[in-house]
Amino acid sequence: MLIEAEQWDRAVVSLYDTILQPDTLPSELAKLNRMLDSDVCHLLGLAPDGEMVTNILTEASYADSVADYANFVDLDPRRNYFDTQPIGAANRCSKLFNERFASRSAFYQDYLRPHGLRYIVGSCLYRSAAQTVFVGFNHGRGRQAFSDADEAMFGKVCRHLSTVVASQIHTQSLSQAIHSGEQALSSLQQGVMGVNGKGGICYLNRYAEQHVPKAELESGALAEGGALMALVRRVRGDGLPHSALLAPQPPLPKQHVTAFPARPAERALMLWEQRAEVVLVFNAGDRRASARPSQLIAWFGLSPAESRLAHELGAGCTVDQYASKYAISVATARTQLRAVLKKTRAPRLQDLIRLLASLPV
Repeated sequence: MLIEAEQWDRAVVSLYDTILQPDTLPSELAKLNRMLDSDVCHLLGLAPDGEMVTNILTEASYADSVADYANFVDLDPRRNYFDTQPIGAANRCSKLFNERFASRSAFYQDYLRPHGLRYIVGSCLYRSAAQTVFVGFNHGRGRQAFSDADEAMFGKVCRHLSTVVASQIHTQSLSQAIHSGEQALSSLQQGVMGVNGKGGICYLNRYAEQHVPKAELESGALAEGGALMALVRRVRGDGLPHSALLAPQPPLPKQHVTAFPARPAERALMLWEQRAEVVLVFNAGDRRASARPSQLIAWFGLSPAESRLAHELGAGCTVDQYASKYAISVATARTQLRAVLKKTRAPRLQDLIRLLASLPV
């Protein structure tokens, strides 16, 4: 399986873009499926009771096989094995189960063979109390088993997919909470605040009450001259999201805060004394999110490879870790870093990290 570096870079960038555009995940999975020469990709999320919570199929011609899978899901030995493996680890069934096992397996004989499915490379992408998400890339009838090289490439894909799926689920949970009312907002382990155009506080959930520094507040409003008020003014000035880092005195932890314009539904929800015009979201500790690669391409003119490096650095990855993760030399990674520093006008790596931390996610 030969994939050009530029093609791989574009695929990875597009995949991460689906975090904030989840409706595009099926089409991006279909592109990956074609790029990897798989006949069909199936991404499946199962609740503890077996209900399908997530169901994405890249080839409509296999829809009947997915519908029938509900009758065989408990017999699937691949799913049981993948569920015991580390998140994002890819394995191929031909290495796990031999021909003798397949000839005696009701799952293989009564489900896979009738539906024209033969070999799979699969992975468990996500686990929680609510659902477990699996992905499988398949070779159909008449095709050969996946090779060692194929498995290695799919392993790279699944590691990225696991990050994307977890981020999508996290983002969806936050969005649902914002639109589900005060009780859901109060239970979040994130701060949520709604303010009007003058900085008056329309809504404050429990986390925000406990973690927003008192120096940032003044008589039911954001304090003039404070970092939060400056952030709100930036959002109202250009209508775009903006981020900042709050570093209060101990015992309060550092807070990464992102402010964005409130949509109509959020304004209606946060209607106390006055309608909220800006929503602020607070996260404690080291920032784990970073501006999307496509944003970095648009803002700084980075190449796909450079934007991927900047994204990973902003998320806390080191240059050496990046080189190992993407199977490139450290020298190549440092060459890309020099290009990123030049295009962003950041004098040093530390300055670049601070710049990335200030960008909206």
